[in-house]
This record gives sequence, C-alpha cells and structure tokens, in this order.
Amino acid sequence: MAKDLIVVHDDKDIPVGEIRVQVNRGPAGHNGIKSIIENIGTQDFTRIRIGVGPADKEKIEIISNFVLNKFTKEEFKILQPALDNAITEIKRLASVE
Repeated sequence: MAKDLIVVHDDKDIPVGEIRVQVNRGPAGHNGIKSIIENIGTQDFTRIRIGVGPADKEKIEIISNFVLNKFTKEEFKILQPALDNAITEIKRLASVE
C-alpha cells in the first residue's frame, strides 16, 4: 500500500542540512520522485526531503552538474545531523499504525 511507503530523497530547493516530512505531494521537478509516482500510480506516500541546496540559489547554473557534484567537507558536517534526524523520522513514522 502506497500510504505505507516512506521515500527519503535529496532536494535542491531546500537549504543543505534541513529536512522536511511531507505527504501527498507532487514531484516538484525531482525525476526520481516523478518515476515513483508514475510507477505506483499515486503521490499519496510520505517523503522525507533532505536539503542539499546551496544558500545562494544563483549558484545552480546547470541542474545536472549541481546534483552530480560531490559534497564539500563543510556540507558533510551539516548533512550528518540531517541524516540522523531523517532516521529518527523514519523510526517515528514506522512505529505509527
């Protein structure tokens, strides 16, 4: 059942290190999410969006180059707590009936 699905993914529109939990949202330009929606036939599932976006959105010139770049050491330091928070959210969501 799609309502039981939890998808964790990167999001360039959210500042690096932030997470957002949302349900029943469209792909917002994320090709992976678009593919999931097309394959399961609904967008009614939970998404944990982990921000990977730069503080300055102007720095994203070519999307494919941006999303394929490696994180800097500073970004890794910021991302670790976000990943820990995402794990906490997954555990919380999985324990709800």
